Amino acid sequence: MATIDTLPPINVSGTNATLQVEILDDGNPEGIESWEVNIGYKPHVSDTWIWLEDIMDAGEGVIQQNVTGLYPNTQYDVMSKISNATGLAYGDIETFWTDAQLTFPSVSTLPAQNITYQSSELELLLLDDGDSSIVTQADTRFTYWSSDDQMETTTWSSTTEGQKSSLTISGLEPDTNYWFYAEVMSSAGQATGNTLSFKTLPDPNLIPIAFDSNEPDTLLIQNFVKSLQTDPNNPHNNQGIVTYMEKAGNLATLDSNDVLYSNIPGTIKASKIVSLIPNKKSNGEIKGFYELYKDARPDFIDTNDPNDLILLELSIYSTSNPGFDTASENSLKFWLFDDTNSVALNNCFNGKPLTLQQISSDSNEPNLIYPLWDIRKIIEKNGRQLPLEQLNNQRPNISYAFFELSTNKELLDINEDNKIDMNDYSLLLENLGKAGIFRSDIASEKGFGLPDGIVDVNDEVTFINEYNKRYPENPIPNPYAGFNEDFESGSIQEPFTSSGDAPWNIDSNPCSGNYCVKSGDISGNQISILQANINTTLQKISFCFKVSCELDYDSLLFYIDDVAAGMWSGQMDWEKVGFEITPGTHNFKWVYTKDESLTQGQDCVWIDNIELTTY
Repeated sequence: MATIDTLPPINVSGTNATLQVEILDDGNPEGIESWEVNIGYKPHVSDTWIWLEDIMDAGEGVIQQNVTGLYPNTQYDVMSKISNATGLAYGDIETFWTDAQLTFPSVSTLPAQNITYQSSELELLLLDDGDSSIVTQADTRFTYWSSDDQMETTTWSSTTEGQKSSLTISGLEPDTNYWFYAEVMSSAGQATGNTLSFKTLPDPNLIPIAFDSNEPDTLLIQNFVKSLQTDPNNPHNNQGIVTYMEKAGNLATLDSNDVLYSNIPGTIKASKIVSLIPNKKSNGEIKGFYELYKDARPDFIDTNDPNDLILLELSIYSTSNPGFDTASENSLKFWLFDDTNSVALNNCFNGKPLTLQQISSDSNEPNLIYPLWDIRKIIEKNGRQLPLEQLNNQRPNISYAFFELSTNKELLDINEDNKIDMNDYSLLLENLGKAGIFRSDIASEKGFGLPDGIVDVNDEVTFINEYNKRYPENPIPNPYAGFNEDFESGSIQEPFTSSGDAPWNIDSNPCSGNYCVKSGDISGNQISILQANINTTLQKISFCFKVSCELDYDSLLFYIDDVAAGMWSGQMDWEKVGFEITPGTHNFKWVYTKDESLTQGQDCVWIDNIELTTY
């Protein structure tokens, strides 16, 4: 009969160990045939055994085998047995502990500092390197982007746990919103910090006129032209002309008395903006138009003051150059007095509509009516920028666009008869589904007053909502009335219910607003459930989610009628997802589930902004 000794395991980590057995006497000249172990808590000969290795003809000595998939910080008892022609032999029990699991690293993104018009200092705080028992440092970096840019990342650099680290990024666009977050990577894994934002300052070289702090009703318009090619012989990148509007003359409206001009010194060629307000002789004959490279206010004999609008003409101004010889991006940008303050943004010009509308210059379509742009929304939601058609080899002193700036036009007045009624809604319905230039194009996903070149559900729903705000006594039924739960009530209400081993709760870490819901505090092999039964005629459900848990083992699961539709795990910041559904009654269920052990991150998940929509 063979005799063996179970030796203490070696190379023990959080999930692995090398098991050993010493064959003291093989008891058979033909050697040992196989080696099996029983690993767990107080193993017994009647338990299930794990076959490790076919060791046919093995002789006396030490045999080793690596095992994986163990649980961190756990006690294990291991017993060996071997077999040969004479029978089975059992060794003694050896006890060992796996190492504790490394703590998942964490980092906090701090507000940007020292912001200029082209640079900013980003800062982070390394909260936990995830491996504090071994080292006190981890690698960190930043990821940043603007609404129009791809994400940029800085290089990894070593940071000490508990310390702040900063990095200055440059080459940014002036007067632009940027978002950024910090990342940390150590031997324990990689994690992402919270996302913050900052806005670069306006370029002082492109806005030569300072706002008068005593004059809140001030609008600056600049025409930006930027070459699409890098050509030192075409130095017109980011050059333009600023038009300065300041309330004067008739104080009740924005009119021709409010137009002033300032050039950018030293520029040879740029865009110019020309007022189309005619300057008439006493007999009515037009002797020209007010160009904005001079004081454009009408002289005392001019009685043709439109009183409520400014007409602008765009053309290339050049005294010594033939024009723009390369394809060039073209846009208008806008500034209002103290427009970083939402109150000032909405109250300037006495809160009146402030719109810009292109006027058709196509002789083939003289009655083409362009959509209205809300200048306040352009500033707030569109990066101040109104894109225009690309210029291609544009010659100087040839008009290429005409605009009407107004303080009395309503976006909802689609047929432009100076009243808002069902005739406007009917005209929108006639154009529904059409792409192109339509006055009915009053909105986009970015908001009301930001057209997108197609008349669609965004425009119809926006018209209905805005109309019903004005005329609540006679509202238009909304065929797209959806379902929305943003938990801003501060409680979980019907039709939502919570169950499982721990209920979901209201939390103040939302995707937007003030509140969201967070999964219950559960432990190994437990679940936390949020669900709702909803009868709907709509075709899509969407929601925002965030997860912070053990990758691949703890998960957020989403079910539609008990059929799994999505699963997320690991460390993920707020994201929005959507799923198609059919009309009818559906059960929607969000489940946070954990495996037997191990905790990473915050060990929970969040849900916010659950919506049912038509698309």
